Amino acid sequence: MNCCDSNLLEGHTTHPRDSDRALLADYSRDPHRRDLQFEVLAHIEVQGMIDERAGDMPRPPALREVVEWTHREFCRRLPESLLLVENPEIMERFPVGPGKLRSRKVALGRHLAPAAEDIPAFVGRGEQAYDAMRLPKALQVIGVAAAHHRFLWIHPFLAIRARQEPSPHCVA
Repeated sequence: MNCCDSNLLEGHTTHPRDSDRALLADYSRDPHRRDLQFEVLAHIEVQGMIDERAGDMPRPPALREVVEWTHREFCRRLPESLLLVENPEIMERFPVGPGKLRSRKVALGRHLAPAAEDIPAFVGRGEQAYDAMRLPKALQVIGVAAAHHRFLWIHPFLAIRARQEPSPHCVA
C-alpha cells in the first residue's frame, strides 16, 4: 500500500490488485499499467534494501547520502519510459538523473517545490535537525517522520512524469 500511495504522489494510479499481480509476475498487457507494476516492484525491492542496510550501519548516514542512494537504486529498477519527465507547457522531455538533485523547477499537483538552487541548503538543514546521533531515542522516531515530510516537501529529484515548471535558466 505504501508504494501505491507514493506512486500517487507522482500522479501514477496503481491499484492494490495490480501490485498483487506484479508480485506474482503476472504483468498487464497494457504497457503503461505494466510499467506502473514495475514501479511498484521497485518500491518494494528498495524498501527491503533500506531495511537490510539500516541494521548494518553503526550510525544513521547523512540525509543527502540516504536520499541519493535510495533514488539511484529506485531508478535503476524502473523501465526507461518512467525515467523521462515531460513539461507539457514547453513540450520538452528531460531524463531523470538517478540519485542527482534536480536542477529545474518541479510542481506536484498544487505544490510548487522549492527552487533547485535551494535544495542543498534544505537538505543540509534536514541533516542537522534530524541527526539521530543528536536526538534522544524517543525523538528519533518523530525525527524520521519529520524528515520524511520535509523530503516530500523539498522534492529534491525530478518527479517521474509529474508536471515540470518551465524555467529558461535551468538545465536538466
